[in-house]
Amino acid sequence: MEQTRVRTRAATAPLHALGDLLRGIPRPPGWVGVTLVVAFMTWPINVYPPHVSNNIDVSWITAMHVAAHEGLSFGSDFNFVYGPLGYLMIGNLFYDDTGVLATIGTSAAYLGAIALVARALCSAFGLFLGGLVTFVAARIALAPMDRVELLPGVLVALAVVALHRNRGALPPWQSAAIGLLAALCELVKFSAGSLALVVVAVLALVPLLERERPWRDRLRLAWPPLAGAGGGLILLWMLAGETLWDLVPYLRNSIDFVLGNVDAVATSTPGLGDEYVYASVAIVALLVAVLLDGRGLKLAPRLGIAALWLVMIYVSFRHGFTRHTPGHASIFFWPVLLAALATFPLTSSRAVAALACVPLLVGIWSLGDLKLGNVIATPSDPAVQHLDIWTSSEDRHAAQSDIREKLRQSYGFTPELIDRLDGETVHFDPHEAAIAWAYPEFDWHPAPVLQAYSTYTTHLDDLNAEFLAGDEAPRYVLRENVALDARNVRFESPRYVLELICRYREVLTTSRWQLLERGANRCGAPEPAGAGRLRFGQPVETPPSNGGLMVASFEDFDMPLEDRVRRTLLKRRTQWIRLGPGLMNRFVPGHAANPHVMVIPPCFDWSRKLFDPRAYPEVSIGWLPGVDTGTLQEPSFTVRFERVPYDCER
Repeated sequence: MEQTRVRTRAATAPLHALGDLLRGIPRPPGWVGVTLVVAFMTWPINVYPPHVSNNIDVSWITAMHVAAHEGLSFGSDFNFVYGPLGYLMIGNLFYDDTGVLATIGTSAAYLGAIALVARALCSAFGLFLGGLVTFVAARIALAPMDRVELLPGVLVALAVVALHRNRGALPPWQSAAIGLLAALCELVKFSAGSLALVVVAVLALVPLLERERPWRDRLRLAWPPLAGAGGGLILLWMLAGETLWDLVPYLRNSIDFVLGNVDAVATSTPGLGDEYVYASVAIVALLVAVLLDGRGLKLAPRLGIAALWLVMIYVSFRHGFTRHTPGHASIFFWPVLLAALATFPLTSSRAVAALACVPLLVGIWSLGDLKLGNVIATPSDPAVQHLDIWTSSEDRHAAQSDIREKLRQSYGFTPELIDRLDGETVHFDPHEAAIAWAYPEFDWHPAPVLQAYSTYTTHLDDLNAEFLAGDEAPRYVLRENVALDARNVRFESPRYVLELICRYREVLTTSRWQLLERGANRCGAPEPAGAGRLRFGQPVETPPSNGGLMVASFEDFDMPLEDRVRRTLLKRRTQWIRLGPGLMNRFVPGHAANPHVMVIPPCFDWSRKLFDPRAYPEVSIGWLPGVDTGTLQEPSFTVRFERVPYDCER
């Protein structure tokens, strides 16, 4: 009997040892389980590529993956509001290489955001109530949020909580890690990176402002976030396959995107005034919560935390309300709510946390027709339904082929057009870059600034114009006659359009598309044709073109102080340009100084259906209704006309 017990103990010894080992591993906290359950029930990431065309968002989403897959260089070959790692927040499986990384990136961002919220709420309210609020917040805010908008909220939440818990003196590894995340934000989307720069600056300045510390200790604590951000920027840039000499033009062009966006996309849809009320109440409540939350901290970390919240609110408010169309205000509420949910339950009382978060939740709820049943219901496409395309290359490639074929059919290209472009360099104008993925047999050779509407400034417009004028210009341009937000097609990227008219001939048309082929430059050197100083709403006649092109440039705008203040705080009043009876378009002041085509030669032979060749008999710029009535207003500017000789025989 004793021998049997000995043999039994010997046989089960490994199992007992394994049990002892497992018991020695600490159990994960409860909020980890909440994170996994909530993420599974609210999973929002659809990994299938979009299959619709003529959609600006689908086009740039596809273009980001194609650019990364084909190795286009940001800063020289390719520029957009997103950076070289932007595709990581676009979890569509266009290709195996970029698609897998993108699904990992978007999944990590979503899981990380839910984890921060779950940790804070479960710590403050317990697993049940905290998990329930996490689920509701995920359904109405985190799941609908663009993955890229998660990053600023996560970054600010990490920085604020770290400053609270460490009383401003972050361990070097922690501040360096936050700096590295800030660098990632810079290379995903530069406008989100502008907030990241503030986070890094605050983490570096807070220890420097603590006078009771010796200077050596202050410097020791100040340099890690700067090193993490600077070193991380260079490291991630190189890992993205970019060259160091392209980093400076990338940053230069990205600054233009941020500065020019305000005037180019500013608009307001009537009937949305209540959204300002909800946002104002949420901001006031949040600022009060920030003041209450900072009690007990030293002055330096308290000022740093306040600065982070102020910049977070300001940047998010501009993102949500500069282009104020239905549903767009959520871009303000989403990231701010994420940061508030992940911060205040950990750093303050439940009452202060409710004060900060509830008005933001109410604001989000007010934006849509959300109902309680929709919040409780599970999504129609949970994560498990996408496991096939994630795990099976055969299923993935079959889905890609099917969607690619649907895109091809939607474009309606004729066999002749496809044959012409097969193997030839081509640029898609003004925005339908998804063609590059649908037709990989075309040699996509895009203008440096993706999508004509995003050439917000003179510099960005010049990049595209010089591209068409240079030796690297594509043989073909495939274009549609479309513009955004009531803007004029010929003025979307004005100098670029002038180069297009001068250097490209129409060789093929369909009901929707116009194929242009590059040839000799038909335009001569511009000649002055008149100039004058005008006030807003004051019209001036367009000089005779004498059979050539007539272009107009607008510069030296003298805007009133009120307009400059409005632009700094949010957005200026929308400017309009009147070009004759019944010809009224929105005007983009960012590239106003570049030549705008006013008159096209009579011999110009592009299809009138696909390009409007009308002459504009006059021009005036102003604010509605001033531009309609010709009422003189305070702002003034200089208009310069130039006559461009045009050789019809070349």
